[in-house]
Amino acid sequence: MAQRNTTHETRIAALEAEWRSLQNPSSVSSAEAVTLKEYFNTKLDSVEKASILATNAISSKLSQLSGEIDELKTFKDRLEGKASALAVYIAYAVALLGLAISIVGLLR
Repeated sequence: MAQRNTTHETRIAALEAEWRSLQNPSSVSSAEAVTLKEYFNTKLDSVEKASILATNAISSKLSQLSGEIDELKTFKDRLEGKASALAVYIAYAVALLGLAISIVGLLR
């Protein structure tokens, strides 16, 4: 954002310099001044349109990435759930093994 402001300030400074040269009638004819003014207006309009398009594209990409992040979080939660289920199954197996060993110990 800071770079964008610096670029914008640089363009403003260049336009102001051009405007000062246009105000000096000895350096530029009135036909050239009109042409330059139209040129700068066209350039500014195109920069504004490009900025709007870039903003929309970035916003769209951020929305898409946000959806992907949500999908990854869901996938992670499912994996953690599977890991928790595995831990429960292992605990059941150990408990059953312990129960079997205790039954064998009581019968002997």
